[in-house]
Amino acid sequence: MLTTHRLIQLHNLADDLSARARVCLRGAANLERIGNARGAQYQRAKGLRYQAIAETAAHRLEAA
Repeated sequence: MLTTHRLIQLHNLADDLSARARVCLRGAANLERIGNARGAQYQRAKGLRYQAIAETAAHRLEAA
């Protein structure tokens, strides 16, 4: 059983990381558009990593 405080922390973590993932993926698209493939690859990987952590936190919230 998770405490209320822990539930709030998980919810905030999921929100924060999903927002960061959106920003990184949008940045990757912009970098790709201007021809910076390495930067786009880095931002895309970072965005996908944030997205995976956010999904894990969201699943943990659903299970609680």
